[in-house]
Amino acid sequence: MKRSRLTGHPPFNTKLGLNPAQMHASGGEPSNADRALWAAAAVEEFRRQTGTDPQDALCDLLADLLHWCDRSDQDFLTALRRALHHYESETCQCVAWLPDSPQRS
Repeated sequence: MKRSRLTGHPPFNTKLGLNPAQMHASGGEPSNADRALWAAAAVEEFRRQTGTDPQDALCDLLADLLHWCDRSDQDFLTALRRALHHYESETCQCVAWLPDSPQRS
């Protein structure tokens, strides 16, 4: 079975035997551990593609996502706010540090 080089875990939830798309289709809900593994896989692939250092990977990926948003007509801060709401819902933790209105210049 193929495993992540970073985490050593399989690329999907083997307990259910389904990949993420199948879990949602079947009504199963991924765990926060699954979500963290998917994020680790994304960062690992970004590092593989770019050669960035582990300590810079998240920052560099976020900066590159900002560039992608500029070119894809996406609003990064709106997506980040939505992501924070998802995180709060999934963890029952309140995240109150992001401003409500973006200040773009």
